[in-house]
Amino acid sequence: MSSPVDEIKSRVLAVPEALKRRDADTILHIYDADDPRFTAFEDHPPYHRIDGQAFKRFVNEVVGKLEELRIDRKDIRVDVFDGFAVATGVDEWSAKLEGQELSGVSRFTLVFRKTSDGWRVVHEHFSIVPSGS
Repeated sequence: MSSPVDEIKSRVLAVPEALKRRDADTILHIYDADDPRFTAFEDHPPYHRIDGQAFKRFVNEVVGKLEELRIDRKDIRVDVFDGFAVATGVDEWSAKLEGQELSGVSRFTLVFRKTSDGWRVVHEHFSIVPSGS
């Protein structure tokens, strides 16, 4: 049996892979967007907090529009508490979305909650790292 840290790290790394495969179902299995406490702060306009239902719409919409994607997840750290865990790290990414090429570096924080389905994300926050930082 794997440790909680290993399970969480595996899920953290599974999200970019699922995005590359355009597999919204896997992403939505890792994220507990049906939990009424779910929140996400996104690093794209309009830069606001969204709830689980808006997150699900966003995932389904964006995954279908991705033409290319590369995410190199680095410096992943996982801290486990009583029934919760926090994963942090850095994404270096590039994407092609509806013909537009995008790239950047983002810091991320994912808060996981232990459920009967394993560790699932109940909060995420991405912050773009300005160029030259």
